[in-house]
Amino acid sequence: MKRLLAMMILTLLSCKTTQKAQQSASETLLSYSKGACLGNCPVYDVAIDQNGILSYNGLRNVPVLGKQTKKLSPQELTSLLALLKEMDSPKPFKKIRDKPVTVLKYNQKKYSYHATNTSGNLKKINTVIENLVAQLAIN
Repeated sequence: MKRLLAMMILTLLSCKTTQKAQQSASETLLSYSKGACLGNCPVYDVAIDQNGILSYNGLRNVPVLGKQTKKLSPQELTSLLALLKEMDSPKPFKKIRDKPVTVLKYNQKKYSYHATNTSGNLKKINTVIENLVAQLAIN
């Protein structure tokens, strides 16, 4: 009887955790990750939700280590959304040794690229996100 009760409690708890994870994922507008290289490249993750809350996690070689949040201004969010809406489909990607890989996930699509070898809207979005992250180090 105790085992059955314990299993039921664990099942209920796991369902709630799954629901929270799904809810959290659905509120995320985009996620952005800067990967490592063989040198001192900055490594960090960024998520921006539908309400314009930027969540940053500095992992290595960054001015700000750890977690930070920032509320985007309405203008920042609007201009970012405009760029995102004009995104093309992801292009084939080939990793180059010792170049950090940047991964942008938006609208159920994954864009993997080298920031120094990109162009168009993807380059503009990359610049916008890097500038937002740089503002965290200033504040």
